[in-house]
Amino acid sequence: MSKYGELLVFVSAFLYGCNPLISKSIYLYGGTPITLVFFRLLIGSLGMGVLHFLCYKDSVMLTKSQLKNALICSLFFCATPLLLWSSYHYLPSGLSTTINFSYPSLVLLGSYLIYHHRITQDEFISCILSMFGIICLCQVNGSIHVKGVILAFLSALTFALYVLFLANSNLIQLPPFKLNFWISILGAAESLAIGGLTSTLTFQIAPKGWFLIVLLAVSSGILASTAFQQGTRYIGAQKASLLSTFEPLTSIFIGITVYHETFSLRAFLGILSVLISVLLLSIFSSQTVRKIKNRFT
Repeated sequence: MSKYGELLVFVSAFLYGCNPLISKSIYLYGGTPITLVFFRLLIGSLGMGVLHFLCYKDSVMLTKSQLKNALICSLFFCATPLLLWSSYHYLPSGLSTTINFSYPSLVLLGSYLIYHHRITQDEFISCILSMFGIICLCQVNGSIHVKGVILAFLSALTFALYVLFLANSNLIQLPPFKLNFWISILGAAESLAIGGLTSTLTFQIAPKGWFLIVLLAVSSGILASTAFQQGTRYIGAQKASLLSTFEPLTSIFIGITVYHETFSLRAFLGILSVLISVLLLSIFSSQTVRKIKNRFT
């Protein structure tokens, strides 16, 4: 089962890493980040609901307490792709994805500041490396747009807050498909409201754009998520975290080969620092971090 687990996690990382390629193509056909988020979450929630019924054959209903916590989690969950996909307008896609991947260090810092969990020496070093990488990527000389860096970093922050709240709530014990169903359906409703209030939700999209939206929703919202969950069950959260670093590497490769994106030596140093930070956290993780990594298993 180990080989199947590794393959599933690798497929998940590859599909997530292809998000920039698909989303940037959708923009060319008239789509907007909020449109992508809405349909990705809506279609993903339907898929998760069906998978929950097939696997568990029970109700998807939540208690009032669980629904309240799911609503809070969904706000962070909805904000993360909106901020990340908005950053693609200003940054090379691989760089945006790498900055977003600094979220494990933010989770670690948040668990220390909010929940007073102890940080080991190795975890502290990984946090320093991650922050050093972000600083390297913040080039104010115009070669890298600061607004894009801020948006990508905020996407990492919102996902870190999502993970922290989820790991310390009564939602952590829910079956994964049931949890993802509620987080996604509530996030879809929230993105619909945001799009309506800001007039950024558009349905004036070319047919090819609609096809790509469905492709993005199915590949990212259903296939990648399910592959990661099942793969983690077979090989464990630690090894899955290591293999998930293929996600930013995939985005970087696509950015260079498809969009001919270029990176300075400083940018590559920043990307390398963030990836090493993620690897260190995956290898030398405390009990608290392991608990957080298991949130989708």
